[in-house]
Amino acid sequence: FIEQGYVVEAVDGSKEMCKVASEYIGQEVICARFQDYKPNKPFDGVWACASLLHLDRGQIGAVLRQISSNLRKGGCFYASFKYGSFEGERNGRYFTDLTEESFASIIQNIPELKIAKTKITQDVRPNRNQEKWLNLFLIKH
Repeated sequence: FIEQGYVVEAVDGSKEMCKVASEYIGQEVICARFQDYKPNKPFDGVWACASLLHLDRGQIGAVLRQISSNLRKGGCFYASFKYGSFEGERNGRYFTDLTEESFASIIQNIPELKIAKTKITQDVRPNRNQEKWLNLFLIKH
């Protein structure tokens, strides 16, 4: 995004990841959990690739509401989740997998966020081609 000329505000909940990412992108990466992050300006877009899936199902709706409140009208929002119905710990980390239906039920009380497109993709990492991903493209109306 930075190489394409976008102004980026990067955020991660891990201090170690923020340090590595800051060095990599050449700017500060804000260390905050989704639930605690309070930006001081609205955004044109939000990219949450394989990140919100580490929240429990109950927290996802609240975080989506918060993201929506920080998104300009007409703003774009991308999020991805592992595809399925699993919720719990997997390989030492917490995951909430979603389907089109389960995601739609989470955002039903956020009427300004509309799903523009969904896409199911296969994982491209070695030995993970059996895993599928739910990719969501939303617009704030």
